[in-house]
Amino acid sequence: MVALVLGLSGSFGTYTQLSPLPRLVYWAAVVGLTYTLGYLVAIWCDAAVGVGRPLWQRVGLMALPAGLTATTVVSLCNRVAVGPVPLTLVDTLVLLGE
Repeated sequence: MVALVLGLSGSFGTYTQLSPLPRLVYWAAVVGLTYTLGYLVAIWCDAAVGVGRPLWQRVGLMALPAGLTATTVVSLCNRVAVGPVPLTLVDTLVLLGE
């Protein structure tokens, strides 16, 4: 449902960059891959280093690797869908801050 809403609305500039069918495929890939891989990385990190720690520490130890994984997936999907997009220093800092 999320991929459908994002694909139809053309969020984050995809409305102008992609025609409707590729846009729906793009958003299905982004939503599916970021959720699945982020979840798997978070679960793996929790099992590897979170056992026995308080919940607030476990969440922190899971969130950073999962976020980095999601950022990498989105970057790769963008590269495949629209080609390489040069990032400025500001863009890079914003991505790292998310």
